This record gives sequence, structure tokens and C-alpha cells, in this order.
Amino acid sequence: MKTILATALILASGFASAHSLNVNEVADLPVHEVATIESVAGEGKTEFVKRVAETLEGFTAETGFEACGWIAYGGNSPFAVKVVTINSQIACGMSKAEVPEGYVAGSETIHSHPQGRMLRLSNVDMKVLGNPAGMNRREANDPCKFSNQDYTAPGYLVTCGKVLHQRGRGTEKEI
Repeated sequence: MKTILATALILASGFASAHSLNVNEVADLPVHEVATIESVAGEGKTEFVKRVAETLEGFTAETGFEACGWIAYGGNSPFAVKVVTINSQIACGMSKAEVPEGYVAGSETIHSHPQGRMLRLSNVDMKVLGNPAGMNRREANDPCKFSNQDYTAPGYLVTCGKVLHQRGRGTEKEI
């Protein structure tokens, strides 16, 4: 599925909590596949998540963009993730249909945050924010924590050299 549906999860970096993300504005942005990762024999979920985190961390460090995916079940191995991006520093769009073939999305996501404390917003970032008129194209960012939008689903955050997990506000922990 190459479009982001209204029901899709939009994960956003730390600064975006001050803004409303406009799902309708990003519906036409292309979703790019970064990698498909399946668990290997004997690999538990925590080990799998840490391995996926390495891919997300590398992609985000190289490009400056968020990457994300739904942790999926039921295929050739216990866990799989299709890592995708919309090439935005402040959001990562995905739908539950964006999983490896033969798998079904579970209830948890994994995504990364760029490490910049001050972001220079791109045209894609501005579109994610609904192209607010006169908005400053630089934004302060706190990439080392979950944003407000990140709490729309339980999941993992790869940021600041850590892998964090949350199942709602107040449940955050490092794995």
C-alpha cells in the first residue's frame, strides 16, 4: 500500500507535539521501503527489536529522516518488520497493510527520531504540518523522548543511542 490512510499511524519526532499533524496532507506522499527484516531461529522479541533498531538508527543517521514499521506476526518467522519512510524529519507514515507478505501487523510499532536539536524543516515536513502560513522553517526538537503522537499506539522508539518502549504515558522504559 503506497498511500497513508486516515487510519494510518503518523509517528512524529519530539518537536511535533506542539503542532497538529495533518493526515490528509500526507495521503499523497510516497512511502519508501527501507528494509524488510524477519527474525531468525531462536531470536526472541527483544533481540529482534534491537536488531531492527540498528537498521533504523543507521538509516536515520545517514538520511536525517524518520523510519518506522509495524511489528508483524504469522509468517515464516515469529516476527517481521517492513521498515518504511516518507522522507520526513518529523513524521513517519505507515498503515497496518505495510508489513511483509504473509504477516499480519500486531499492535506495536517501531520508529526512529533524528538526533538534531534544531531542525530545518523541508517541504515534506511542512506538508506534514499542513503547510502553516508563515511558520518558522526551523523548529526546536527533543528527539530523546516519545512525542504526543507516539502514544497513539504502543511501541518502540530508537533514539539517542537507546531503544525505548511504551504502552502509554508513564510506562516508558529502556530495553
